[in-house]
Parts: sequence; C-alpha cells; structure tokens
Amino acid sequence: MRRILLALSLLISSLQTGFTDTGQILHTSQCIACHSRMTGGDGHVLYTRHDRLATTLEKLRRRVGHCAQGANTDWTDTQIKAVAEYLNSRFYDY
Repeated sequence: MRRILLALSLLISSLQTGFTDTGQILHTSQCIACHSRMTGGDGHVLYTRHDRLATTLEKLRRRVGHCAQGANTDWTDTQIKAVAEYLNSRFYDY
C-alpha cells in the first residue's frame, strides 16, 4: 500500500510540474513582453508589487483570463489555468 501511495504521489507531482511548465512557456511567450512595456522594464514587478490586483487564486485565474482575452491569445481554459498555476507557484503561493 505504501508503494502505491508513493507512486501516486510521484505521478501527481510530475503532472503538476508539466502543467506549471506549460504555464511558464505560455507566460514567457505571451505575457512578459506586454508587462515589460507596461512597467517600462521588468514585467515581473506586476506580480510582486504591494497593491496586487490578484489577492486569491481565483482572482489570479480571472486576471490571467482577462489579460489573455485582451492580448487575443485564444487560450483555452486549461491554458489560462496553467499560466495562473505557474504564476501562483512562482510569485503568489495562494
């Protein structure tokens, strides 16, 4: 039983890592250039500023969806979720 639980844990971890990797790729290719233009430099400051717009994971997902729509990315809900999960794992920890 212990081996089965360990195997399931490893499988879930690897799937989550892949999901986060997808989010990172989408973020790098679609988001960071616009955010850098908005801030005049490092676009990551939008995620670390004190008055963040996203204060929960759900608000972060909605924010990513709003930005994706504004940038005409044609992302699926799964892709939006992947980007939100990447941002959450890197900057927010909700």
